[in-house]
Amino acid sequence: MLDSDLMGIDSHGVGMLGSYEDNRIRKAMVVNPEPEVIKDKGAVAQLDAGHGMGHIGATLGMQRAMAKARELGIGAVNVRQSNHYGVAGAYSNMARREGLIGISTTGATQRSVVPTFGRAPRFSKNPIAFAAPGKVGNGFSLDMATSTVAVGKIKIAERANQSIPEGWAMDEQGDPETDPVKALK
Repeated sequence: MLDSDLMGIDSHGVGMLGSYEDNRIRKAMVVNPEPEVIKDKGAVAQLDAGHGMGHIGATLGMQRAMAKARELGIGAVNVRQSNHYGVAGAYSNMARREGLIGISTTGATQRSVVPTFGRAPRFSKNPIAFAAPGKVGNGFSLDMATSTVAVGKIKIAERANQSIPEGWAMDEQGDPETDPVKALK
């Protein structure tokens, strides 16, 4: 979460602690999970994150993928049964810093993206991050989602009692919504 803030992605940083605490209280997240590798063969593996914070499973998954890539030239690890994992770029950049190409992506159950000409959310944000080392400097890193903006940015505006720009959200009729409280509903 600190990496997120330091990367300038405050929507996924320390400000998310309240949401994670809500998940813990609702028993939607296990505080001390016991992640385990449930499949491991050649260049691929699957990790069960035990319903813990996604950060834990994603970090363990990327570490295993990087070890496989060093040994076999490629590594891919699927992580299941985890929660929100923060910024996708945190994990792809783990590989970049080690001289490897990293890709990190996740699916979500929260439907917050409205399709073109639609009025109701039908899709998840489905973030994807890609990072590669460079000959000089820090290399390349791309961290994006399929939504216009992260829901966390709308939550930040709500906490600050500020409006949001047109184009970030819409109301039930498909008209632009600038009130973050109404947008989150």
